[in-house]
Amino acid sequence: MVPGSPSSSPPGGRTRSVIAIAPDGLGTPLERVHQAAALLSGRTLATLLAPIATPVAATGAGRSLFFAMERSRPWQLPAADARQLLLDFAQAPGYHGTVHAAMFDVPTGLERITCPVLLLQGPPTRWSACRALGSSPLCGTPSCDGCPA
Repeated sequence: MVPGSPSSSPPGGRTRSVIAIAPDGLGTPLERVHQAAALLSGRTLATLLAPIATPVAATGAGRSLFFAMERSRPWQLPAADARQLLLDFAQAPGYHGTVHAAMFDVPTGLERITCPVLLLQGPPTRWSACRALGSSPLCGTPSCDGCPA
């Protein structure tokens, strides 16, 4: 389903705005490969650490070791929460399918979006706008870093 399409519009009307927050979806093929490698490496580390999750999660250093790429201030995460997150990460049944989808599911139907669109990607201190729709007439953002327009 495409946000803003008739199937997602209110009955008898048009969608006025859509907000979507996701960790992936508009990356280039190389970015998708990098993301999948990072996600699978993290899963492998979680699986290796699962048998010793309690001592790893018990210290700020242990939490920082595992969650450094996943959380801001991982040392502040409560030990019990960190232990459960590590175990959940190691044992999530749909994990590989989700990584596969992130690599190969490419958004389609973007040309059907008829409302103004502004895509922002990257850290808030350096937005890269209109990455996917930069060359589209729907993009009204002036050229900026990362924008092909």
